[in-house]
Amino acid sequence: MTKRLLIIDSNLYASRLYHDLIRTDNIVDIDTLTKVIKDRLSWMLSRHQPTHVVSVYDVGKSTYRTAIYPNYKKNRKHNQERELFIRYFRTVIESSGVCCISSEGVEADDIVATIVNRRMDIFGENIITVIDSSDKDFRQLVSGSCSLFIREKKWLYTQNAFVSYYHFAPNRFPLFLALFGDVSDSITPVLNKAPLESKYEHLKGIFEMVARCHDQDSLLDWSWEHYADHAMAKRVINNADRLDRNIKLVTLLNNIDISELTADRMDICHIQR
Repeated sequence: MTKRLLIIDSNLYASRLYHDLIRTDNIVDIDTLTKVIKDRLSWMLSRHQPTHVVSVYDVGKSTYRTAIYPNYKKNRKHNQERELFIRYFRTVIESSGVCCISSEGVEADDIVATIVNRRMDIFGENIITVIDSSDKDFRQLVSGSCSLFIREKKWLYTQNAFVSYYHFAPNRFPLFLALFGDVSDSITPVLNKAPLESKYEHLKGIFEMVARCHDQDSLLDWSWEHYADHAMAKRVINNADRLDRNIKLVTLLNNIDISELTADRMDICHIQR
């Protein structure tokens, strides 16, 4: 039987469920809420047909990233009710037999990246993996054996789909994010849209730049060469420090300590259907 790993970005999944219930004013009793969560889990298992599952959570902000940039995610307001909802979501998922993992001061994104990076150590092979999340940061992890499922669109984001849209390899996505910025994480762009530049022209210019330059060093080399005749190149050089900072912020860490995570813990044989 072909092994398949499902990684659930449960922090985001639970947060979206919480806001869906609040937005529709569909506040339910605890028994109904438990059933809703279990039904969601059942749907994911049915959709992805995994042999192994792990549910990943945040515990506080990333100490690594706030040390680099104190304003990281500063625009996000703390919501105690939502945090309690996420904890209850985890309780239900964990009681169903799903392996749950988190680490104080470590973002779920970095734990996911580490699991993807360490599949050979954990399973003895780079097993087929699906990350269930709409978080765009995970696009940098897409490969021939790792896809991203965007649940809102019911769309499996494969390596071919990524390259078809962006015209560069997924491992260059941090370079794109560093240039484009990320409002949701309070990361200011290296390349702001020029006043007379359309959104399409702005994106196209960044896509072409990332397709041309495979990493930060080659981007800086190219930008110095074209400093005098290319507006975007000039902005890259003038914001070189921000580029360096942004790349550190958006690149997922893949060396988190997850030594307690084993293939057996993630086996679906432990899940109560």
